[in-house]
Amino acid sequence: MLIALTGIMGYVNLIGTIANEYLSLYNLDSGRISIATGVSNIFGIIGSMVTSIIIDKYKTYKKPFIILNSIAIITQIANTIFLELFGEYVFLISFISYSIINGSLIPIYACTMDYVAEQTYPVGASISGGITMSCNQISGIISVLINIE
Repeated sequence: MLIALTGIMGYVNLIGTIANEYLSLYNLDSGRISIATGVSNIFGIIGSMVTSIIIDKYKTYKKPFIILNSIAIITQIANTIFLELFGEYVFLISFISYSIINGSLIPIYACTMDYVAEQTYPVGASISGGITMSCNQISGIISVLINIE
């Protein structure tokens, strides 16, 4: 679970870091990029609330994890295809796709933290969650450094 989450969160950190550089290739100015990515974080918060409610109600972790990842992967592929085919609508495409991606990837934190706390029950949730979050941050740093070069 740690390896899967580390890869996913490394990707989340990466797309957040390089969004300006990536979308400027399609002649989108920094202000509109900030709007598209900023609003997408609100969708991530909403997605986290909905996911947390579902996890608490049904006590299931694997299905939400798979569903959220599938949505994010499909949306990223669609984003890439649509940007190439319909480049003149880059703001609308990026706004919608980043909102869906963040709305599905950010809730993985809630899903995983609950699952990690359940799996490492005798150990405190703060310790297992801290290790998980540390690995996520290291993965994000590494993925950004690899992309810069």
